[in-house]
This record gives sequence, structure tokens and C-alpha cells, in this order.
Amino acid sequence: EFRRPEEMPRALDLAFAVSKASWKQEGGTDMGGADDLRAFYREISERLAERGGVRILVSLLGDKPIAVHFYLVANASVYLIVNDFDHDYRQRSPGTVLLYQSIERLFEERSVGQLCFGGYLFDYKKVWATGVHPHATIELYHGRPYSRLIGWLKGRFGSRAPGVADP
Repeated sequence: EFRRPEEMPRALDLAFAVSKASWKQEGGTDMGGADDLRAFYREISERLAERGGVRILVSLLGDKPIAVHFYLVANASVYLIVNDFDHDYRQRSPGTVLLYQSIERLFEERSVGQLCFGGYLFDYKKVWATGVHPHATIELYHGRPYSRLIGWLKGRFGSRAPGVADP
């Protein structure tokens, strides 16, 4: 588990390695696939770590990172932002194992009131949840033409838009 500002570079290197080995890499949605995205995660992690606002948990098999959780922390709530695992190890469910360990660790601390999964309501989230909070999804697109096009397509057609992955 990584929380302190000085731990963020190592934590993010491990997280980027896992995310690049996940199924998200193929669609270009992994957290470490683009220079600007890596820079974003580095900056936000360093800033938030100074205030206790980020946690990164990584599962290692020997020296190899195989699962990662990236959490944002606010008050007594912990928000799971990234839940990735190395696709080569999918038969062993490293993401589920890390989720179990994370939940156990978070609630043992007694400082955590709730863990919020956010995003789409996938079946695995329902297994762990005791309830559902309404939420809004905010997607930000920079001003480059491709991003503007994807944003417009998603707004017009939802996940049926060409080039937009289904949740």
C-alpha cells in the first residue's frame, strides 16, 4: 500500500505496468498508456498524497505487479478509481483477491465509513455492496479534434457510438 508523497513515483510505476498489461491497454484506456495521462496521474497523486487523499494498492507475484487499485480519499469515504489486473493472470482473479484484501484493510482501520465503487453497476460490485448511491458520471475531453468527436458521439449515441467500448 502506498500513501505518502515520496512513495507515489514507485507506486505509479507499478500501477502503470499493471494497467498496460490489462485488457484496457488494447482499447487505449489503460492509465499508463499515454504520456499526458501518466503525467495527470503523477501530478494528482503527488498533490493528493500530501493531504492523505490517495491510496494505491498493488498485488505482487514475486517482483511482478499483477493487480492495482487506485483510490481517492475524502473524509471517511474511499473511492475506487482504477481497478486493473494483468490479463495474463485473469484465471487467478488477482483483481478480486486485491479487492477482498483492500476492503478488509480499509474497514479494519475504522476511519473509513464507506467504499464507493462508482461508475457502471457491474455484477461484481453488487456482490460487495450493501446499497447503491445515485451518482453522476462526468467525462472530460480536451479540445483536440479526436476527443471532441468521441465526446460528441458518446453524447449522441451513448455506448453504441463507433469506437466507444461498451461498459
